[in-house]
Parts: sequence; structure tokens; C-alpha cells
Amino acid sequence: MVEAIRGRYVLIGDNKGSMIKDGAVVFDGGTILDVGSFSEMEHIYHPEKIYGSTDHVVLPGLVNAHQHGSGIDMVRVGATDGPLEPWIINGWYHPDGRNVPIFYENTLLAGLKMLKSGVTTTVHHYYGSEAHSENYLETMDVCLQAYRDLGMRVAFAPVIRDIHQFAYMDDDAFISRLPTYAVDSLRKLGKIPVQYPTATQYFGAFDKLRSQYKDDKIRFLYGPAGPQWCSTQLLEEINERSNQEGIGIHMHVLESPVQRKYGDREYPGGLIGYLEGLGLLDKRLTLAHAVQLTREEIKKLAMAGCQVSHNPSSNLRLFNGVAPLRDMLEEGLSVGMGTDNSCPDEDMFREMSLCSLLHRPQRIDASQIPSSVILNMNVANGAKIAQFEGVIGPIEAGKKADLILLNFSKIERPFIGPDADVLTIILALATKSDVDTVFVDGNPIVEQGSSTRVDEDKLFQDIRQKYQLKGDTSEAKRLRQAITGELIRLYKSW
Repeated sequence: MVEAIRGRYVLIGDNKGSMIKDGAVVFDGGTILDVGSFSEMEHIYHPEKIYGSTDHVVLPGLVNAHQHGSGIDMVRVGATDGPLEPWIINGWYHPDGRNVPIFYENTLLAGLKMLKSGVTTTVHHYYGSEAHSENYLETMDVCLQAYRDLGMRVAFAPVIRDIHQFAYMDDDAFISRLPTYAVDSLRKLGKIPVQYPTATQYFGAFDKLRSQYKDDKIRFLYGPAGPQWCSTQLLEEINERSNQEGIGIHMHVLESPVQRKYGDREYPGGLIGYLEGLGLLDKRLTLAHAVQLTREEIKKLAMAGCQVSHNPSSNLRLFNGVAPLRDMLEEGLSVGMGTDNSCPDEDMFREMSLCSLLHRPQRIDASQIPSSVILNMNVANGAKIAQFEGVIGPIEAGKKADLILLNFSKIERPFIGPDADVLTIILALATKSDVDTVFVDGNPIVEQGSSTRVDEDKLFQDIRQKYQLKGDTSEAKRLRQAITGELIRLYKSW
């Protein structure tokens, strides 16, 4: 059945900021047939159903290029924001922290928030459990089922790490620095002796998962946690398999100032030189965050064809600074955009607005990054990172009908002048509350701002029942203080 989506403006999402006034996107069977003026599309295709109106704006579906399926923000349990390395400890070792086993509901909530902000595709860097856990396949399966239930596209990247459980140093050496009561607490929690999954366990589970999901909305990526958390041998094995199978690699690289110090202390060419020596720098690699890159490293990554996921909210919340986005764009490095589950309510419009605001040099002759570039980063480069390049992205015939209808009548109140740029207005003023309808494969999976597939009230009820909040304990607090205190002393000495 031929259908159409109409808007006062259709924003294509290309780098030039192409726009069609009183336009329409026509699709059949989930695939875009054409895009043009509404009158022309109606005359040629006679669509049986028309969504939208002149009160709406049509955009391509957005892409969240880096997140972890964490619908529940850790601030809800008392793990407040802080520098990355202590923050990880404060989240993971809080009794109500990241180890609470509600994988399906947590992922469903994250996906629901994303969908309601117009995100139709996401990269899920999965941290829920590890490859040596008895429930490893089961927990990944329920996460993927959550995306199926929502109707979203996902690139799923199971994480693996095999070094540096607590700090960027040998585990036993770090444990020896802790007071006896902290070691006893870790032993009671089963955290020592430290155990890691083997590459064999990881690849076995990865292959089994891939064989189970022959779904055109699901892609798989290798997800090493990062060079600061993975041994050379593990990264070499992942690189070899990635090369052989053509599967992409998604990892955290140079997220924090401490990671910059660690890489420069450990390797003559820093972490980027180290990855280059392992043969990892090419189009298969996406670096999440990359806040601490130098200009020369950016040039190297761009020449190699790598991608970066820029996560502005996360970088600010975890005290990591502002990524050198302008340098990346000037050098031709492909950059997508992620929330890292740190943007308020997963609102990708707020994330794009923040991206625009952050990267404004203090020069009298400066100008903002064009809004068309920011939207194109999200939809085109995001599609590449998620391994859906050519399938989704800027609106054009032959791509999937993953589209958004924004309620423009709300955004334009009280008025928008005739000289105002529509896309700039949207990135400056729109929020997820302005998202009316979201389509994946031409199917409306959000209508009037609500999911057509998920009972939100029931989801919140299930989360409240299953999360089983325990509250903090003096022992847990004391353990966290011991570990983070030692981390801070260690890293200050570098």
C-alpha cells in the first residue's frame, strides 16, 4: 500500500540542509519511493493514506550512536555525577547500582525514551553481564527482544574486558594498596579473586547470538570496552575476527583525562599509536567519546577512515571536557552522536542543541557549526556507525521509511520570522515533547508522542516491582570510599 507523510517542510538531512516546502515522502512496503512537493507526490502516487499536515515537519529518523541500554539513570539511586573513574566505582558498588538484574525492562525503558525523541536506530554497547556469566546469552537475548518489541533498529555490541577491573594498573597490585576491610568486602561480594571471561567464551556467545538473530533490524559489532581495559592479545584476536568477517568494532577510547595520561605513560605513541600498531585503525573502528584526541591523532583517524561517536552530555556530566569536534570536522573525520544514557530523558533534540552550543570558539569572527552539519552527523554518520549505511540516513528513494513528524505548530508559537532558518529553529527550540509520530519501515511506532507497542504505565510498574531498592549501607559506602580514594591518590601521582 502506497502511503505518504506530509509536512510544511521536509528536511532531507543532507550536509547542505536541503528542504522541501509543503513536501511529502512517499513509501510502500517500508521503503521510500520518492520525495518532493506534496502536490506532485499526490498527483503521481495517489497515496491511500497520508500522515502529517502543514502543521508538521518531516525529518529522517535519528540515530543514537553510543549508549548502554540504561533507561534508569544512576542519579536515581544516589550515584551522583563525578569524574569517570570514581563514578564507575560509585555506580557499580552501590547496592542499587548497575548490577540489578532487570535487563529487559532497563533496555525497554532506554529504547522507549529514545523512540519518543525520534531515535529510530541505536548502538547498544552492552555492559549488562559478562561472557563467563551463566546467564550471559539469556541477558543479551532479552535486551534484543526489547528492541524487537519496540520496533527499533539496533547495532548490538557486547562488551568484553580482561584487565584493569579497578584502576589502569595490574589488579593484584591495586588490591594490595587497599585497606584490609575493603579487600574483605570485595571478597564477600565475589569480586576477588578477579575473574574475567576468556576470548573463547566471548566469541562463542557472540557467534551463537548472531546465528539466532537473522533480522534486518539487528546488526552486531564487537564491543571491547577499550584499550585501557583489554589486553593486547584480546584486541589482536578481535581485530583478526573483525577483518575476516567484516564486522565493525565499537570501543571507548580517550574518554577521560586520566585515560590520556595512562596511554601516554604506557605507550610511546599513546593509545592511538598503540591501536595503529595493532592494525585497528580503519573504517571498521568507532571510537566512543574521543574527548582527549590531539589534532595529529584526529588527522590519523580521518585518513584511516575511522568513526567517532560524540557524546556531549556524557562528556560534561563525567567531567571529561569538550571533545575537539571542530578539529574533527575540519580534518574530515566521520562523527556521529550518542547520548551515552546521560542526556536528560534521552532527548536527542536537546543533545543536538547542546552540540551546537558547546562548540562555539571565543573569536569575534567565529560562527556556529551549521545546523545542517549537526543533523547530518546524526543521521548519516550515525547510520554508518550502526552499520546501516545505505539503509537509513538522509531521506531519499530506496532507503527505509524511518521518519519523524514534529509538531511544528507548537515550535513556532508565537511566531517565526520569514528570514529564520527552519532547521536552526528546530535544533534551538525543539525537544522530544514536540515529536508527534515516529515511523520505522513506514510503521507508526510512536503516535501522538506515545508508543503504539509498549504499555508505559505497566513498564514503570514492572520496574518499581523488580528493581527492589535496598538503599545504601555503611559497608558499601566505606568500600566505595576506599577504592575511589586510592584511585584518586594513584592518578594524582601520574
